[in-house]
Amino acid sequence: MSKPDRTAHWGTCENNACQASMVIYPHPGASQDLPDEEQWKDPTRCIDCPVCGEWMDWGGTDPAHEIIKNY
Repeated sequence: MSKPDRTAHWGTCENNACQASMVIYPHPGASQDLPDEEQWKDPTRCIDCPVCGEWMDWGGTDPAHEIIKNY
């Protein structure tokens, strides 16, 4: 039985001295994928870097299994 494709949103801190990366994705056991970003209470454009507090530059989305090892 294969898992359904789940969406992973990824981005990198725009601060060149930091360059932290972040991926937002649903738990593999979740019954549903993430809702469309427009339905989020705080869309990705509102998320600050957890390391330095600067803006995150969101690069896009991919299937979670393509960018998260052992997903």
